[in-house]
Amino acid sequence: MNKCALCGKKFKNDEAEYGLSCLKRICSSIDIEDVKGYRDEKKLNKKVCKELGKGNLPNEQSKLLTNRYYTLKLLEEVDLKQYDKYKVSVENDIHKIGITTSPEELKSFKKITLKGANEVNKHYKKYKNIFQKIKDGDYDAEQYITSGVIRFAFSNYYAKKPYLSDMIQLLQLFILKIGVYGLKAIKWDFASSCLEHSLEKNPKDIDVIEKEVIKEIKNDINFKNKINEIIKSSKSHKTFNIKDQIIFDNDDLIASLHEATIIIKGIKQNNKWYLDVTITDLYDFTELKKLQEYIKKTNTLKNFALSFGNNFAMVATSCNVVHKYNITIKFTMEI
Repeated sequence: MNKCALCGKKFKNDEAEYGLSCLKRICSSIDIEDVKGYRDEKKLNKKVCKELGKGNLPNEQSKLLTNRYYTLKLLEEVDLKQYDKYKVSVENDIHKIGITTSPEELKSFKKITLKGANEVNKHYKKYKNIFQKIKDGDYDAEQYITSGVIRFAFSNYYAKKPYLSDMIQLLQLFILKIGVYGLKAIKWDFASSCLEHSLEKNPKDIDVIEKEVIKEIKNDINFKNKINEIIKSSKSHKTFNIKDQIIFDNDDLIASLHEATIIIKGIKQNNKWYLDVTITDLYDFTELKKLQEYIKKTNTLKNFALSFGNNFAMVATSCNVVHKYNITIKFTMEI
């Protein structure tokens, strides 16, 4: 049994490089028709040698040449600049191949196999309309986000294949940018801006001063409860300085601040508490377990969506599409 160099499937011929259907496909690409059997592989190799001006190479070297030749043909159909480096590497190796060349001398084999190029070509053609949208900078295109696109873009299986990582990063970025538009549409403005900032290559830490965000925090039931608990426990004191964790109840806030640190400093004057509040959080998606525990308690459809999105963002972080940064929010209040 042998494995086809193009598709990877096993077939019953120890000397051939390709299964019969794949051999027919490659032959057809250079106008060799009426392929009847594995013997026609030599006809293919001979024609490739002639087309590339390599004369009559020995059998092993002609196989190498056909492999790299068709690898390049498949990659040339992929109109993404991210794959130019692969094309150049394969082209260089095609020039190198001579009567004594061994596979170990060809650097491009370590970067991309013929089977890998076939996968790249297949997925590119499958999602070609999306890649065109990305080129056009058109991210208002949620109709393109099918379950198949999501499965491919956020699959750990495909993400581990280096030759597919560039394509996967493009699709993840496309989906998450559409997510930015979606968050804006449901009025989760803070979550939208936080996600959008994380998609920058080197996002800077941010200090939040927007009045709307601070208003959301002050009106959040979990924040109010925490403040009331602290005030109640500080009856006999004139000052306090408390550091704690907080998970918000407000949808926009929980989608932005996954498990924030809160520092509250209080001074009591004339029966009134004057509070300095500082909230900090590392914007990332590593608190999935704690978030899921909270989601189970609240049991709402929106929070299920948060958990679902969190999974995607964790994969995108590992693929270097979503980037971490620090958020700091400061404000004062009186009670």
